Amino acid sequence: MSASSSSGEATAAAGPAPAGSVPATTAAPSTSTTAAKPDVAVEDLGTVDGPHIHQSRFSFIAIVGLAFAILNSWVAMSASLNLALPSGGPVAVLWGLIISALGVMAIAASLAEICAVLPSTGGPYHWAFALAPKKHQVGLAYFAGWITAGGWVALTATASSLGASFITGIISLMHPTFEVQPYQTFLLYVAFALGGWAVNVFGAKILDVCNRAALFWSLTGALCTIIVCLATASPTFRTGKDVFGTYVNTTGWGNFVAFMLGLLQSTFGLVGVDGATHMVAEMPRAHVNAPRAMLLAPAIGALTSWIVLMSLLFSLRDYDAVTESSAGALLAIIYQATANMGGSVALIMFPVISMCFTAVGLLTASSRTSQALAADNGLPFPRFFASETPWVKVPVPAITMNTVWVIIFGCVYLGSSSALNAILSASVVLLQFAYAIPILLLLVRGRHLLDEVAFHEGPRHFNLGKFGYPIGAWAVFFALFTDVFFLFPPERPVTGTNMNYTVVAVAVVLILAALSWIFHGRKHYRGPVNLDLALEVARRGLTRRR
Repeated sequence: MSASSSSGEATAAAGPAPAGSVPATTAAPSTSTTAAKPDVAVEDLGTVDGPHIHQSRFSFIAIVGLAFAILNSWVAMSASLNLALPSGGPVAVLWGLIISALGVMAIAASLAEICAVLPSTGGPYHWAFALAPKKHQVGLAYFAGWITAGGWVALTATASSLGASFITGIISLMHPTFEVQPYQTFLLYVAFALGGWAVNVFGAKILDVCNRAALFWSLTGALCTIIVCLATASPTFRTGKDVFGTYVNTTGWGNFVAFMLGLLQSTFGLVGVDGATHMVAEMPRAHVNAPRAMLLAPAIGALTSWIVLMSLLFSLRDYDAVTESSAGALLAIIYQATANMGGSVALIMFPVISMCFTAVGLLTASSRTSQALAADNGLPFPRFFASETPWVKVPVPAITMNTVWVIIFGCVYLGSSSALNAILSASVVLLQFAYAIPILLLLVRGRHLLDEVAFHEGPRHFNLGKFGYPIGAWAVFFALFTDVFFLFPPERPVTGTNMNYTVVAVAVVLILAALSWIFHGRKHYRGPVNLDLALEVARRGLTRRR
């Protein structure tokens, strides 16, 4: 990827449109993204909607930190070990991670290549519009937008879900006779969600610092976990055969299906690779920095996760006790390794605080996704949800709406024993499906489209070249094939309490999208509004100064 930036970066001469303004016209947006490259005058950039011009509050390191905080891979995979240990055991944990990493990196590379020429806050749904045949642009972009927004709400919910599970795990470890009730887990879940809301609304000025801190905190936590667990477990380790060759299946499904179900743990830890693109209006040189962050975050996440998980499996002493522990697999392994309750609780604070960072980062990205969709008249009450609150300079309505949906989603804790599985699965299924749409369009319509829609002349900053087709094909296959299995119940026989409610979550998103289309979208939605101007803003890095 070239590090060179486009020359002649300037600042907009005209003042920006009022925050939250949505063009009154419902005329079709410019379709120059599928024809000749537009000649956008700098003074025209003042007409771009509020969601496309924010404060430039994120440095490149902060963007990488945000992308990494969104994934927080080693924490996410360690916290969700309960999903993989019964569904393939150590084989699914370590070798499954390699398969997931290859799949997600292919998705990330394919999307990063598109982002380099189409850096837009709408991400996959804007790309679907730009790359689709003209007669299908509007409908495909509308539903892609809803799927993307729904996936990000579900992904945001995972931070609250994992954070709550860590807290209840600590309580269970310190008070073995105490039985955590579902409503207590739900209240902790709500606390994490509201905490993320508060920081996003009132702490916008410290988001850059938070994202930098998230990166270093998580990596420090990974290093400390590896060193402490291996040092305290020594010299009693599991054998290499146990760690790399043990296959376990207690799900009731066949071995292949069980292994595929186990991939949810590692795939979930890497999903969300489009996070950086939803922040392109708030970073410099977005067409360069966003693709870099999209590639670096899952690469760092996969590497650190594999090392941490391998260390945990070598330190594990009683496999059955870990899978059955009410404290959660991660805390149970740490306690087995250290044999010290205080030390175990202290070490688990790294993942707990990491989930606080993640709750903030996920809500930041997801709210910008919803705001971008609203600005394009893709949501009911578009002016309200696209607006930016002047005194805090962040989209408070979009942030609040997403937080409310996260809390509603968390109600599954009140009635399902597999709530964590449902929340994790829904985020992966929806987002991977959204990622597959623009990649599949490139495969079907031809990669020459990238040159046609590019907003700059000359070589692209990131180009897969002749490897684009096989990488894209593998990315689409991985996304759609695993999505099918992630809809399966985690175990058999299936009951009302252990069923996988991901199907319900996906159905709700599709039903809401259909109803919104019938009563609002078909009359008002014409595709991304002012997409050309928004892309030009992001490409030139024309954002307001602090």
